[in-house]
Amino acid sequence: MATSHFTSPLAVETIQTPQRKTLSTPPDTPIYESDYESPALKKKNAQNSIIEFPYDLEVVRDSDGASVEFGHGVWSKVYKATSSMSTGKPMMMTPPSSPIISTSIKSNRVVAVKTPLRRDAHPILRAEANILSRIASTSGADEERDYVVPFYGYIPSSHALVLQALPLSLSTHIEICADHARKHFSTRTMFDPVTPHWRELATQLIKGLDWLHTKIDVVHGDIKPHNILLRPRQSSASSLEAGAGIEMEYEALYADFSSAHFISSTN
Repeated sequence: MATSHFTSPLAVETIQTPQRKTLSTPPDTPIYESDYESPALKKKNAQNSIIEFPYDLEVVRDSDGASVEFGHGVWSKVYKATSSMSTGKPMMMTPPSSPIISTSIKSNRVVAVKTPLRRDAHPILRAEANILSRIASTSGADEERDYVVPFYGYIPSSHALVLQALPLSLSTHIEICADHARKHFSTRTMFDPVTPHWRELATQLIKGLDWLHTKIDVVHGDIKPHNILLRPRQSSASSLEAGAGIEMEYEALYADFSSAHFISSTN
């Protein structure tokens, strides 16, 4: 299958990745993908251990035919896309170690595709893919889901990263809450202590930072509200701040590892 390339601005609507061969001799231990898990295959070869994205993508367009953007930065733009997942068949890994058996993969999943704005961004995004692959491949994947935006894989032909789509940033959330506070200003509550909402978000971020430093051996390098994304909690418990009507239903996840680096020089 031919592989399409990203340009800037985006000139193609469908990105395709090469098909892998099916596994002919199943090894001993199968790995099962749940519906919540990343669809990335943890491909390792002699040159690198970067996870590659094995499925086709289609960029979402608005009513005027323009590509829908989630955001942009110095090096890249992030587009909204859908992914047509394959179903059911184990895929070959290099080297072959364990088959991946899809048990509940949905088609047409919405994802975020981070693409380079210029040629000198190519090594930046590849380095980011290397770090995100290290995070995704580290034991304790449950923790990774708690602290970092899930990484689905890298597309070498277009130097693009595929990640979970999380459109709400902490910076936008702060602006929304500040606007709410201005509209409901009261001198009676203006000197009240920090609400549990912000204390909980801060606790999540501190735990995530400690995990990145001690477990992954990575420094993020560019922590700011724009690089922290919020994901709605999957908890059934409802929690609202008394009198404010602001939901405490978000998990704070670190995003944009383009400035990140490994702490140890051996990495």
